[in-house]
Amino acid sequence: MRGTNHEDTRRFNLAAVFETVRKSGSISRVEIASRTGLRNQTITNITRELIESGLLIEAGKIKGKRGQPQTILEVNNPNACSIGIQIDKGIMTARLVDIQLNTLASYRGEMMSLEPAYIVDEIAKVINQLSTRITETQTFWGTGVAVATLINNEAPDDLLSPGWGIWKNFNLIAELSKQISTPIYLENDATAAAIGSRFSGLGNMLNNFAYLYIGNGIGAGLIVNGQPYKGAWNNAGEIGRIQWPNKGEIEYLEKLLSLSGLSRVLECPESELLMADFIEQQITLSSPQFTGWLDEAALRLKFIVNILENMLEPESIIIGSTLPNALLHKLLEHAEPLPTSICALTNRQHPRVMIAPQSNNIIATGAAAIPMYATCNPKLINLFNSTHSTPPLLA
Repeated sequence: MRGTNHEDTRRFNLAAVFETVRKSGSISRVEIASRTGLRNQTITNITRELIESGLLIEAGKIKGKRGQPQTILEVNNPNACSIGIQIDKGIMTARLVDIQLNTLASYRGEMMSLEPAYIVDEIAKVINQLSTRITETQTFWGTGVAVATLINNEAPDDLLSPGWGIWKNFNLIAELSKQISTPIYLENDATAAAIGSRFSGLGNMLNNFAYLYIGNGIGAGLIVNGQPYKGAWNNAGEIGRIQWPNKGEIEYLEKLLSLSGLSRVLECPESELLMADFIEQQITLSSPQFTGWLDEAALRLKFIVNILENMLEPESIIIGSTLPNALLHKLLEHAEPLPTSICALTNRQHPRVMIAPQSNNIIATGAAAIPMYATCNPKLINLFNSTHSTPPLLA
């Protein structure tokens, strides 16, 4: 795909070449041309521009197929960075990362309120604090902010996550732009996690997958043909808001299948559920409350898997959470056998469901990847709620 004019073509080709190098680690110009379909002279011009901008480096030579030495290109890690921020229930997590999502600096702190003006001030403080760690030689691509609620201000009140009702009709991007001049990108937490996985997690080897994130609620970040699927109003994947019949009443799937749902059943603080030792103890004791939650949560998980597989036909569904992996594996064990679907094939390359490594930084990492994703894929920048219409690298 090429742009509609010379400048659009340049921007698209820059991003295509850069992303090819980033994903490959080390690669020659000849191989870049082969993978992108661009002409050799175009590759020469683009790589020269990326080297001059400090984003790529020449990292030695290797013998080519015909014995001729070929120069190897690599991403110049220290020279590109971004910030990712996760806003969740009472906690703000942030990371300053390089192009390979290695952490350069981090922040984690309590939030006293979800009041919008307070959150804006706190986000601005954290961005300014982490920005002091950016050197003069580094290129800053912006900040991704992931929130645990719907982005569309016109959504019905009962669909908003608990405590987030005061955010309705509040334009976070517009308010942040009054304090921060660098690019800001807004995303929901599950989609941010999917983008992060696509960049550097299990999703890196997949072009079509769903990232099912279990937190205080549950949502699905969707990657279709290598691109995030956002829906008509940017809220696709809110699978936790599907209604579920329970003892004659209707409730949302995420009321039980979530961190808060398990906390209610076990009558314990949510913070304890994040501790591996506590979860191992619950698995060993297998109390009626815990096993009852596993059985009921597994039914909901089977239902979700069946919907995602038959609607999207993904290569795999990745489950990620701040909850310990032992709990996720136990939950998946209780969900077996998975329901029959169009994805129940014998010649699969990847399992139908995979468990991502536990991390408190899943969402913040994904949010940090969004400025990079938009920069590497300029045709997709309008998918994101952003203060800028053109990535800084390609301006």
